[in-house]
Amino acid sequence: MIEKIGQLENKSKLYSLEHKFYPTIMVDIDSCLVGYRRGYGIEGIDILALMQGQKVEKAVIEITNNAMGGDKPFDEALSERLNIIKPKEKQLAKVEKIYLDNIVPNALKTFNILKNMGVDISLLSGGFINMMEKLAEHLGILLDQVYANELLFDKNGDFVDFDRENLLSKEGGKKLQIEKLLEEKKIASPIAIVGDGTSEVKTAPTTDLRIGFGGFAQRKKVEEKADVFLTDPTFAPLILLLLDPTQIRQIIYEQPENKEILQKAFDSIRNARFNNRAKNLKRSIDELYNEFAHFNY
Repeated sequence: MIEKIGQLENKSKLYSLEHKFYPTIMVDIDSCLVGYRRGYGIEGIDILALMQGQKVEKAVIEITNNAMGGDKPFDEALSERLNIIKPKEKQLAKVEKIYLDNIVPNALKTFNILKNMGVDISLLSGGFINMMEKLAEHLGILLDQVYANELLFDKNGDFVDFDRENLLSKEGGKKLQIEKLLEEKKIASPIAIVGDGTSEVKTAPTTDLRIGFGGFAQRKKVEEKADVFLTDPTFAPLILLLLDPTQIRQIIYEQPENKEILQKAFDSIRNARFNNRAKNLKRSIDELYNEFAHFNY
């Protein structure tokens, strides 16, 4: 069977330079890894705002939308929102539970396949690590591979500040954090990143593949600038985007237990939008789908 896979791979050599293996994927959390349904993402900071009342919620959501759409610097937006909200430490557990109850479909299965193929998965968020421990544990991701901001409270659980030295609290923080991890040799290139906001596409050229996620919230600037823009609320297409043709063929021909999620990946990727830079990647995936369909006919 391995010999057959090698022979079939010759058909896609033209695209193999672009359809390649990514040993590192950085995954955004709010409105990407977690969300309610299409059109209804989850932003942890907005939930904290809702707990303070509708007036606070409305003011904070407006700032969040401006920040995620790229119309307001992230560091400015973060400070402004937290000064309005002033969250209580005891409120964080509720947000953590909402995260756990609303993980994007197929995330755990997709992560397990990617990890088995050698992909290193890290969570990279402008949200707060105080609310992410159980989410990471559920997904099999070590807490030291979760990079996020941190809220600071006094002994009574009242909000004091956020860690202003954290790179993710700054404008362009995700790019800064990835560069630091590369310098420390904690992650390997080439790097892919997926998220719903402009902060992911702004990580160029440090990242090699920038995937916009519109499964919950669709933002025009992200759709325009991402290499690939996913429109469905599922993580299954990441299998096709992060693994190379040989690895995908291995799943097709040797892992019948993964046939269902691979079908979901191919079905969903048909709705994705590829920019000019990713046209050859799309062509390679289309070829793989033809093989998959023929094999399972």
